[in-house]
Amino acid sequence: MAGYHDNFASSFTVLQNALQILYWLLWRFIMPRAVERKEHPLSMRLPETDIAIIDRAAALRGRSRTDFVRDAAVRAAEDVLMETAPIRMSPAGFKAFMATMSGPAAPVPEMVELFQRPAPWESTRTGKRR
Repeated sequence: MAGYHDNFASSFTVLQNALQILYWLLWRFIMPRAVERKEHPLSMRLPETDIAIIDRAAALRGRSRTDFVRDAAVRAAEDVLMETAPIRMSPAGFKAFMATMSGPAAPVPEMVELFQRPAPWESTRTGKRR
């Protein structure tokens, strides 16, 4: 009976994590937004060199400075929030995770083949990495 309970708890935790991710995706991409208005302006003082870099990158993306900076700032904020999101798992799930991480590494054939190819900047005459 304990095995059933552990499997149920583990499945429940996985389902709970999946639902949290689904909720975040729905909130971020699907839920209707409030009326798009410039209610909360953000002002920064930047050196000319920073502005030049931002303008150059924005132009390469075909975006305005405002759109480029807003997207970059939101992306960076989301990264920080996702890095600090707690990951929950049952004791049995954690034990299985640690066993997998502590076990011997298995080679991935595609990765082995990739690392045997010469880099684009290496001479292709030899065909092998040094």
